[in-house]
Amino acid sequence: MSDRSLARYSDAYRVAAGLEFIGAIVKGVGLVLAALICILGVVVTAKLSEVSRFSSDGALAGGVVLLAYLVGGCLQGFFFWVGGVLICGMGQLVRCTADTAVNTAETAVATRSEVAPHTAVP
Repeated sequence: MSDRSLARYSDAYRVAAGLEFIGAIVKGVGLVLAALICILGVVVTAKLSEVSRFSSDGALAGGVVLLAYLVGGCLQGFFFWVGGVLICGMGQLVRCTADTAVNTAETAVATRSEVAPHTAVP
């Protein structure tokens, strides 16, 4: 197998691994941001209840604010998770395509042994 073909397959596996890594990062960032938004909602609600403790509508307003923050945080986390899953899926498709190309090459035995360090399953 030529060095150019080997480099192309190795690059494809690196791109796949990079996409899977970026997808995992997006999912992790979404989880952290969702948690921060929910925590911020609890803090804002606590401050709101301190300010309006003499009002009868304070508890209702605090509950609505908390609900809004929790729903917003959960939706934000969900959308980041979906985006991360889609990015990971693209990486897995690239890896699958590279696996198919390596395994159907004319010199498949030589190709697999040369590219094996970069594959998920040797």
